Amino acid sequence: MNRLFRIIEQGLLIICLLVWLVSAAAAHAKPVDKASLLFVVSAQSATLERRAQGFYLILTEIDPSVLWFTDRPYRKTGFIKTRHFIELWSQSQASVPPNIGLVHAGMELVSPKGRELTPQPVIVALSPPMTQGKTITFKVRGLTHNKIPLAKLSRLHLFINSSPCSISHLDATCF
Repeated sequence: MNRLFRIIEQGLLIICLLVWLVSAAAAHAKPVDKASLLFVVSAQSATLERRAQGFYLILTEIDPSVLWFTDRPYRKTGFIKTRHFIELWSQSQASVPPNIGLVHAGMELVSPKGRELTPQPVIVALSPPMTQGKTITFKVRGLTHNKIPLAKLSRLHLFINSSPCSISHLDATCF
């Protein structure tokens, strides 16, 4: 009988050891590395203007770095050089452009009829950026019922959502 108890005891000990090893390995396993990112592009000034081909957002005096962060469960943050951010976005093969929200300290609206206009939230989809010197231009398409206002903006921040992509290696799949 004692021998039977020892065999059962050893068997339970082996099972406990195996459970502990599996749980320890799972705790140290690398988590899935894909997350949606939010990029924040900042500029001292910008304009929203209408051209023959549609509406455009032109950024000037752009910050040299773009902030990015994730939501739960990762809660990661970082910076990427603006020129690298533009290169990655330009390489993107995404068929659906990212949405953005425009946040700014001041908006001087330009009314074609000289009327005073009230600032409205601006939510648009952006085309890939076009660069010329220190200026970045995006073609924009409105996503809300509000019309895209013609405006001069100051201290602008663009919040750009991404496609799920690797948070350990940012690449063109983010856009």
